[in-house]
Amino acid sequence: MFLGFNKNTLEIEDKDIENNIEREKYMNHGNYWTPEENKQLFEEIEKKIPYSNIALIHKRSIGGIRSRVLHLSYEMYIKKQKTIDELVDFTGIDKSSFERSFSIRDKNIDNEQ
Repeated sequence: MFLGFNKNTLEIEDKDIENNIEREKYMNHGNYWTPEENKQLFEEIEKKIPYSNIALIHKRSIGGIRSRVLHLSYEMYIKKQKTIDELVDFTGIDKSSFERSFSIRDKNIDNEQ
């Protein structure tokens, strides 16, 4: 113990701080996306902001950002607003990821009908 501080207590406090930082980093995880947030997401992608930075801005994981981009892209694709190739160019996500994601979404729609 030095000057009234216990080393074990300080280590626990450091871990608490790290845990709070991690929770803060992803505090929007699981929350609904607002129309404003969707718009902002596509503006950031258009500016070619890296997905890691976009994740920090939105307080979501990179996987969450990618998932949302794929979801919104599917809506654009089925409304014939953009082709898969245009979406690949716009988002930087590879074509096979779009094809896989869209195939799953198509099957889900077929199962609902």
